[in-house]
Amino acid sequence: MKNEAPYILEWIAYHRMIGATDFTIFTNDCTDGTNLILNRLDQLGIVRHFDNPLGPRMDPQRRAYSRAGGMEEVRAADWVMIVDADEFVNIRAGSGTFADLIAACSSGGDPAAISIPWRIMGSSGEAHWRDAPVTTRFTAGSTFEEPENGLVWGFKTLFRPRVFDFFGVHRPKFRQTEVDPAEILWVNASGQDMGDRIVEKGWCFNASTIGWDHAQVNHYAIKSREEFLLKRLRGTANSKNKGRIDMGYWEKFDLNANEDRSIRTDALEREIASLLEDEALKALRDAAIETCRRTIDAQMQDGALRLFVETGIYSDEDGETGDAPSATRPQPAPALHPAGTPRLLCIGAHHKSGTNWLRRALHAIRRDQDLPLHHIGSPRAMRKLEGAGTALAVNWSSSFPEALLNDPEARFIHIVRDPRNVLLAGMAYHLIAPEGAHTWLDEPQGALGGSTYRDHLGALPDDEARLLFEMEGKHAETVEEMLAWPSGHPGAVQLRYEDILADTDGTLLRGALETCGVAGLDIDRAVNEIRAHGPLGEAIPSPGRETEQAEQERRDAAANWQSDLPRPVAESYAARWGDALKRLGYAHDDTWLDELAPPAPARRSGGAR
Repeated sequence: MKNEAPYILEWIAYHRMIGATDFTIFTNDCTDGTNLILNRLDQLGIVRHFDNPLGPRMDPQRRAYSRAGGMEEVRAADWVMIVDADEFVNIRAGSGTFADLIAACSSGGDPAAISIPWRIMGSSGEAHWRDAPVTTRFTAGSTFEEPENGLVWGFKTLFRPRVFDFFGVHRPKFRQTEVDPAEILWVNASGQDMGDRIVEKGWCFNASTIGWDHAQVNHYAIKSREEFLLKRLRGTANSKNKGRIDMGYWEKFDLNANEDRSIRTDALEREIASLLEDEALKALRDAAIETCRRTIDAQMQDGALRLFVETGIYSDEDGETGDAPSATRPQPAPALHPAGTPRLLCIGAHHKSGTNWLRRALHAIRRDQDLPLHHIGSPRAMRKLEGAGTALAVNWSSSFPEALLNDPEARFIHIVRDPRNVLLAGMAYHLIAPEGAHTWLDEPQGALGGSTYRDHLGALPDDEARLLFEMEGKHAETVEEMLAWPSGHPGAVQLRYEDILADTDGTLLRGALETCGVAGLDIDRAVNEIRAHGPLGEAIPSPGRETEQAEQERRDAAANWQSDLPRPVAESYAARWGDALKRLGYAHDDTWLDELAPPAPARRSGGAR
């Protein structure tokens, strides 16, 4: 959780009401009273609360799962379910308890896991926040039979922890070395066996595996328009909470096609009132509610956000308006058909964002798993993928043809990097890149008076001048390519190069590949190859790489704008590309300039003063 103070007590009271006996809760960087409320609940013995602050290595969500997976009390539980603060497990079996759900799903045997589909609950047209239970305020949601987008058939899993090695966002990973997948009964929320494949991979149902007769997870992702303003401030748990939620998120999750009042709330307010009998807890919640009101009021000072709350229309800072709040962001490709079985793993990256090691790793996967590998940059090139079965596709500027982006059989991993570090690494590399590595680098250019890019760069007087030149040269092209990616694409996972560098155990990469769920890809072997040929080449020896090349890649990876970017360049960058940093989620505003290292003190002259 992060900044969920207005909702915590309802969430805990509800899940206690349906039979949850133990709560292990992780929070990071809360400012709204969430930690104070949870600390009091911990003192009362109702939850166990752990601080999980942002760090340089793993994102808070996956780090929480990793920590929980190593806790004895979690491992010893009969059943475990990972449920976010905006998710409520809605059980229709029996009297609506976890025990009833397990019993209803055990007619075909003793299941090790029960995967329960999301019902994404929209705003129900609500504009304003009210201090009332979420479960009674929002009663319209997505369909199951004809899903509006690829998110709708996502699921969460109730599972027996003794069977699994580690926990994931939507599903746990079984013990491959000790358990035969054929021996694991993994069912949907209708009690139907989903087969061996779901044990291997995937986070999303398809037409043959989905079932919801006995339960669904009500996912209140956006709530009212005012509450969405709070959501935007929180960021996302799997991206180090750096402002990755844009207005397009609202459009994807504001689904209201089906009226659904099936969640059982008859005793909920009594359960909440029981918790609030503790005077200290009540005082903390009252203070948190006031903080919530003040935060919303502050957000409403922004004219565009106020217009959105009052009318549902978002106006960007250039004055353009649209009914879709995503008008300020690149439009995502149309939703993939969720029943399509993915067979194409498409990897997109950008200059100085891991292309060299990705190229080596993908060729290694191609050889190891005997898979076709093709660069796809035009609709005509897609002919290479026809009838190929499982295949790998790459594009080193992430500019895949639209037909591939809309292909229901394609899944994408898109890699971006902090543009400020791309600038530093790119300028340094373009001075010393091997001849022939990039034809554009050594071709005479009329705009440069017949000089080559490399020669012009080298002739500039210092690094400050070189960085300013690079900023308007190759760097401008790279940033525009990053911005052109269809943000919010339902078939894509976006990773940050910085996070991949810190992902020493492969958890992040494994999670991305599992989310893609490409049939016929051996994820374990793929992760091993990617790590073996990784950016730093240190965790596992990296064959086939020259020492000089490896050293250059290490220097590229070590680029650090906080210490290496001269202030005059940084100020020019903020003016030129500040908005790009915000859109890519690397900055909220220009206060990042305050993080620059102070300039080195000038040396004193040896002459008289």
